[in-house]
Amino acid sequence: MRTELFPSLPQGFSRRDVIALMADIGRDIGLGPRLTDILTRLIGCTDPDAWIDPTKEPIFYGRQESFAQKLGISTRQLRTHEKTLLKHGLMERRTAVNGSRHGSTGLGLVLTPLIEMFTQLLEVREARNARYARMKTLKATRSVRWATFRDELARLSAEDLLSDDVQEMIAERETWPRTDTLLSMGEARLSQHIDAATELCIRLSNWIETV
Repeated sequence: MRTELFPSLPQGFSRRDVIALMADIGRDIGLGPRLTDILTRLIGCTDPDAWIDPTKEPIFYGRQESFAQKLGISTRQLRTHEKTLLKHGLMERRTAVNGSRHGSTGLGLVLTPLIEMFTQLLEVREARNARYARMKTLKATRSVRWATFRDELARLSAEDLLSDDVQEMIAERETWPRTDTLLSMGEARLSQHIDAATELCIRLSNWIETV
């Protein structure tokens, strides 16, 4: 009789949470849409109790041929996708010598690694969400800088607007990336742009105060 217990999800989490998490962060851990879909469907075919009961393991026992047919792909394609998921360390293959899988003997695609790394995967999502929140804040700051520059220009006379210094600053402002591209710039580049935009607004304000 087996006395060793298997890993199980932290209290309060279930198979449903694993599916939702993987669907959400697939791209963040290097999985494309197809691999993410296959993985979540593999998870969905396991015993839900196996994710929370330490006496069980979450194992996919289905035949490759049948599962490939459900996915609408060839068995060869599915085999390739399974190898990729194995390389990512998201599951393990435990089969008979001839490659067969049997539920009664615990042979199949073992998804226990997902339980073992579940906390880390949650952190991936949290880090991604925090990064996105910072990006949104930076984007909002750029909107403020744009409005500040516009309002400062409105203080100038027509003659001042045509001065070389102001025209140079306007030309620099016109090189700013479009608003709809900001979130795709990456945090470091967007931060640098905000710093440059802030410096430009200060430069224009100082110029106005000296004329």
